[in-house]
Amino acid sequence: MALLIVALSLIGLVRTSSLYEVGDSNGWTTTMGLDYYKTWSSSKNFYVGDILLFQYNETLHNVMEVSSQDFELCNPKSPLTIYQSQNEAVYLNPTGHYYFICGVPGHCESGQKLDVLVVDPINESNSPKSMGIGEGQILVPQI
Repeated sequence: MALLIVALSLIGLVRTSSLYEVGDSNGWTTTMGLDYYKTWSSSKNFYVGDILLFQYNETLHNVMEVSSQDFELCNPKSPLTIYQSQNEAVYLNPTGHYYFICGVPGHCESGQKLDVLVVDPINESNSPKSMGIGEGQILVPQI
């Protein structure tokens, strides 16, 4: 079985999904500055099947998935989804932009917002990420 997975991954039929801890060891917080999450996400490629892990103090923060307009305005009044525990796994499916903010007053304006673009791994088969299994990745068949 392991040989089959290796063979399929070499010909591009299987790719690994990544688990991203939002903000890395800093987590989801207001203390990192206005552009921290923009910089954090710009250094990564997000694919269908990847997972964002938001870790935060639920008494101080939350996570809201919002529309593009609400993201730009830091408007928490019409969230698409609200997450309120301290460990939230968000599965990225389907393709497109995902917009997240903290709905606590002032937090989004302080930089606690995240925009990620999720693409189809089949159309990105020559990317470095699809070439092998790396640290923090789990194997998910994409056939």
